Amino acid sequence: MVSETWFRNLWKFPKKNEGHKEKDVLGVLAFEVASLLSKLVHLWQSLSDKNVARLRQEITRSAGIKKLVSDDDDFIVRLIRDEMMENVENVAKAVARLAVKCNDPKLKSFEICFGEMMKTGADPYGWQFGWKKMDRKVKRMERFISSNASLYQETEILTELEQSLKRRQSNESATDNIVEYKKKVTWKKHEVKNLREVSLWNRTYDYTVLLLVRSIFTILTRTKHVFGISYRAEASDVSSADSDFIARGHSVSTVLTHQSETTPRHSSAEHHQGSSNTVHVERPKLSDAAPNTLGAACLALHYANVIIVIERFVASPHLIGDDARDDLYNMLPASVRKSLREELKPYLKNLSSSAVYDPGLAKEWTDAMAGILEWLGPLAHNMIKWQSERSYENQSLVSRTHIVLAQTLFFANQQKTETIITELLVGLNYVWRYGRELNAKALQECTSSQTLEKCLDTDN
Repeated sequence: MVSETWFRNLWKFPKKNEGHKEKDVLGVLAFEVASLLSKLVHLWQSLSDKNVARLRQEITRSAGIKKLVSDDDDFIVRLIRDEMMENVENVAKAVARLAVKCNDPKLKSFEICFGEMMKTGADPYGWQFGWKKMDRKVKRMERFISSNASLYQETEILTELEQSLKRRQSNESATDNIVEYKKKVTWKKHEVKNLREVSLWNRTYDYTVLLLVRSIFTILTRTKHVFGISYRAEASDVSSADSDFIARGHSVSTVLTHQSETTPRHSSAEHHQGSSNTVHVERPKLSDAAPNTLGAACLALHYANVIIVIERFVASPHLIGDDARDDLYNMLPASVRKSLREELKPYLKNLSSSAVYDPGLAKEWTDAMAGILEWLGPLAHNMIKWQSERSYENQSLVSRTHIVLAQTLFFANQQKTETIITELLVGLNYVWRYGRELNAKALQECTSSQTLEKCLDTDN
């Protein structure tokens, strides 16, 4: 991390043409803006024709989503739509804080305009880009992100060089190569200065916020187009993208969804709907997941880790030691432990210490567990990736996998998930004990054989 001293030093650099508000530049806020740009780039890319088609395929083919989340395609689409809209809103909130520092009164009113855009689709200042123009702007945004990353890295190096130079200067005995070291510092300062010129550092608030604002309006319109979101008939402005969506049978939108008037069998939030496939924008935020889901219970990430451990054990049951088995058991919440004990009672009751496990049943359990993990595993791995991406985004990196929450365990039914995990653990227990018995029998036979050989040697 950059030292606190470095941040204090950053503020000491004078702003370009200080005293003229219209010339105020971002300065250190360039790093925050770069993070916002990376999020907008990710959102735009996730709404491309290619990614929309890919997402539709993955959702359609996912048995895990159908078994644990919902088999209602329209409901899954609404979950994805709400996550996309929430992501745009979160970026818009951050941009609104920057907009108040602009000189342009239109940009200062961004928060109000965004609210109107959400409610009615209005774009009074024509801030939306066309799709192709937005693609070109994304390339520029990516260049800004890259140059800002370089600026951040080189500024860290400069700080380290300056601190090292100070230590050398304060140490009377270390006079060697001071001149050369000063040259290094001077050159690095020059490099940092050049990077500031090409990065967001020296861009004005008005220039930068306008790029952010126009991108947000474009992404919002694109989201509405892809998901077929319309507004009330009495709204003053219904965009041509909506009309286009309704009219064309092969719209980009229809690749992912066709809105339905039916209510989902179970949902994380109530969505108010009008007639004729109209979906209104008012909706709760994603944190209001249904009470019966893992997301609401804050167990989605934990169960993802449990499932991945089970997946590893199923692949190599002969490598499971007592400590590893205990560690897995300790990961289980009380509800799963209770159901596991109940499920294991019949097996333990019918097995004496001398009982022989059935190899056929062990094979059936192995195949059954592999079948379950084939559809359950992807949800667990996606949950880990989704969480990891959010952590990376906090470090100003761009997410590349385009995973949405509907592809994870977040909206999975808690009771169904725990039942499946319990089933996996029962099967794993049987296969593990069967493997231990085979090993014990092999060891016993080996020992008996060695004893017999010793007796024969003695007789001879």
